[in-house]
Amino acid sequence: MAERRQRKSGKYWTRHTPSVSALRPSDSVDALREEIMDEALRDGKRPKAWGTFWIVSISVILVLLTVFMIIPYYSIPLDPHPNPVSRDVLQKFDFKPVNHTSNLQEVWSMISASDMKPVAETIAIAGCADQQDICYAKTLYYFVRNEVQYIKDPVLYEYIKDPQTTLATYAGDCDDQAVLLASLLYNVGIPVDFVIVPRHMLLKANLPHAKQRYKGPDGWVYLDPTCKNCGFGELSREVARQIAR
Repeated sequence: MAERRQRKSGKYWTRHTPSVSALRPSDSVDALREEIMDEALRDGKRPKAWGTFWIVSISVILVLLTVFMIIPYYSIPLDPHPNPVSRDVLQKFDFKPVNHTSNLQEVWSMISASDMKPVAETIAIAGCADQQDICYAKTLYYFVRNEVQYIKDPVLYEYIKDPQTTLATYAGDCDDQAVLLASLLYNVGIPVDFVIVPRHMLLKANLPHAKQRYKGPDGWVYLDPTCKNCGFGELSREVARQIAR
């Protein structure tokens, strides 16, 4: 090893550097690398490999932290597919005809009736493993669409049945089914409103986290359980045209 004297802050200090002439042809590359690293450590310097190691380690940690923060949110399906639920899950309930009205203003007291909450919860839990509004809404919509049969009101007598009365026979016209679905959604915490077009009644639900393809122009999800071929958030062409007017 050759010594080199340099002046620094008024003093001389010695720096050891490997001398090319001192290397023998038989010296291996590994031995030379070790010698250079030893010299660097004695000079108070760390090998560059250490700097690279820490940079890579910190980068990996940051990536893992980012992944761990993102996964809990996206691990919940944004478009869940609930299990089909039949009327069999409601066998423990004894539904009896309760009331009906021709006054639309009285409908809101029907859908907020507390006796419908356990019914809504039973259906929602049977269809959903995920605790999220979009899954509950889908489950309740498909339940009414699939389990309640469309039957018109008597001739010259239009009235709206309360949810219990509709479930007593699993039958009703558009307003009966709309009120039933509205009551179920309301009782699991989903805001609803009615949509009335000529000779038809449906509803819409406020589901901010639903996919955009389910939403109408106002951002609400329109639901018509009497359309037996309509999926969640879909409407028949005729109803869609009437709403767009």
